[in-house]
Amino acid sequence: MIGSKRIYAVKFVISRLWNFLNIYFLKPHDAINDTITAFLLTRFDWSGDFLEIGSGDGMFGYIMHGGSFPLSFDRYKLVDQSKRDIFNTHSSGVLSTTKQLHFPNIFVALDPKEAHVRKIEEINFAKNVLQASYETMPFAGGSFDNVFIYTPHELKDFGTMLDEVCRITRQKGYVYILVYDAAFKRAFMCKRLSDVFEGKLKDYFLKLDNGRFAELTGMAKSQNTWHDEFEARGLVVKNSCSGLSHLGWMAYDIQTRPILKPLITFFGLLPDKVRTCVKLVWLSLIFPYVLLALLVVFNFKRYHSRNNCYIAYQLQKL
Repeated sequence: MIGSKRIYAVKFVISRLWNFLNIYFLKPHDAINDTITAFLLTRFDWSGDFLEIGSGDGMFGYIMHGGSFPLSFDRYKLVDQSKRDIFNTHSSGVLSTTKQLHFPNIFVALDPKEAHVRKIEEINFAKNVLQASYETMPFAGGSFDNVFIYTPHELKDFGTMLDEVCRITRQKGYVYILVYDAAFKRAFMCKRLSDVFEGKLKDYFLKLDNGRFAELTGMAKSQNTWHDEFEARGLVVKNSCSGLSHLGWMAYDIQTRPILKPLITFFGLLPDKVRTCVKLVWLSLIFPYVLLALLVVFNFKRYHSRNNCYIAYQLQKL
């Protein structure tokens, strides 16, 4: 039994890493990050109907649960480099409709961005998709047995969102949530470098940070504080695990960001078939490095480790 679990874990990590790398091939550490978080989250029971909050464009959840995209498609075909968030855009027809997953049943996916909602619909990831605020969800109290919260961006008040989640979750229902450990604040390399330098170099690293430090550390708490937050709302920890070392986040924070936009521009100039061939060569060359890097920074712990960035919780509402 132990051997079969290990074989499953190896297959899961390799397949998800390749599929994430396919859509993030110009930012390979995004693939490492998402593979680790997917591995943590799939340790929990995903049976039943789910509301997913913070779905983004749906690609993470789709790949986490076994979906894949063609080699000719990736996130860099869907960008607007004039925006601060270059991925907050949608163009229909870039991706043909994908096969809907049979498991789990994402009954409703919720995200505040219209571009994300349109992409989720195109991917065919969820039964229903809703564009709404995290702080005021348009559901009656006790509407869901299972709610999954995936590190939502554009969140104004984490506490208000948790209150809303508790309101719409039925008694004895489950809340699955991925949160940040406050200790990972020191792992933001762009922010740390901006504090070291002055003038143009300071501005350069702040531009690379692009507000990540302020947004994500604003949602980070110590493990004890998270437990207090949950307990105050009648949520009991049933299961938890943590992963992604601080070294992994440091690499993720910088990776190819200094040259990302020129790389996107270059690949955008290539005819589709040439682009796909060049991409395949690129993926084949970097996959061994990405796999090795993932093994170095994985740091998976069934129980909490203060050297990790993420904590995944399965909570039950009393």
